[in-house]
Amino acid sequence: MAKIIALYLPQFHPIPENDEWYGKGFTEWTNVAKAKPLFAGHKQPRVPADLGFYDLRVPEVRYAQAEMAQKYGVNGFSFYHYWFGNGKQLLEKPFQAILADKNYKFPFMLHWANGSWSKKLWNANGTGDKLLVEQVYPGEEDAIRHFYTLLPAFKDERYMRHDGKIMFAVDLPLNSPEIEKILSLWRRLAAKEGLGEFFFIAHAAHYKESTVLSESGVGGLLGLNGLYHGAYDAIMDSQYRKVMYRNLYCKGKYVIRKKLNIPNTYNYGSTIKWVMKEYDKDERVFPEIFPRFDHSPRSKGKELIYTGCTPDLFKDYVKNALEIVKDKKPENQLIFIRAWNEWGEGNYLEPDTYTGLGYLEAIKGALDEFGKH
Repeated sequence: MAKIIALYLPQFHPIPENDEWYGKGFTEWTNVAKAKPLFAGHKQPRVPADLGFYDLRVPEVRYAQAEMAQKYGVNGFSFYHYWFGNGKQLLEKPFQAILADKNYKFPFMLHWANGSWSKKLWNANGTGDKLLVEQVYPGEEDAIRHFYTLLPAFKDERYMRHDGKIMFAVDLPLNSPEIEKILSLWRRLAAKEGLGEFFFIAHAAHYKESTVLSESGVGGLLGLNGLYHGAYDAIMDSQYRKVMYRNLYCKGKYVIRKKLNIPNTYNYGSTIKWVMKEYDKDERVFPEIFPRFDHSPRSKGKELIYTGCTPDLFKDYVKNALEIVKDKKPENQLIFIRAWNEWGEGNYLEPDTYTGLGYLEAIKGALDEFGKH
């Protein structure tokens, strides 16, 4: 049976940087709680149910999340990891606490979110944003420091491996030529430290990566382009933004609505029928599906909002993903879900007051029904 891994945002605790940029005590919950409905039927704000407005500094919260995920068929978390270069990290404390806590038994891996941070104004022309932290790649010394900072995690028995290889995802795999050098160096360092091999996963979530994936097709991608220049072992096919990248009508609608300051809405049921592609059947392409998406708590409707999202539709989406991966080798039957707890994007599996445990029950139901075939 396929293995399901949920992306995990470690943001829900105050940090000095966010205090300075957004006000004392700011977390993602600040945006979530103040969100307002923008059109008829728009369900905002979204209020967490079973787990409440939690703080990830509290161990009991982390245990409850892991127990809930495991109960409903999620096999592990892929924690967003922020290393901006020159040793600069942010939001690292929840994962560090989990790493030090041997009572936490749930499997995990890391997903390097290697993008700069900006304070966005969401202007139609893209102007006015303030750069907060720039992502840089200073060279070999920083790459070595990065590796050894994460070495305790890579050595941990809970860290997920793919056919014995250390799994590590890169959010913006084509962001800089320096990334290829870093990954090559890490492969050598892993061998030196007796870790075995890495299994690097390129996240195809943004326009550049999505375009390469779509235009190349399976044969071209895995042959001519060699999994993004040979730096990666697999690709995670993120599907939530394809509505803008691969559909000309929706892409035009997005641009026009943004300029007119009209909420960018798309129908979830229609979209999930076509975002899964033939190349998702390839052994080295892993589908990344999404339960729902509503970016309005952050962008007030300037970014994507999916309407008509329901647990039943998500259940069908999960079953479709299971069908896509079922004929692959067992180790390649991987499905990623974005995300476990991206509440500011309305993109989460955790229960809220509207749907309760519906989205988690959808996963378990899909696994149970698919297993009977």
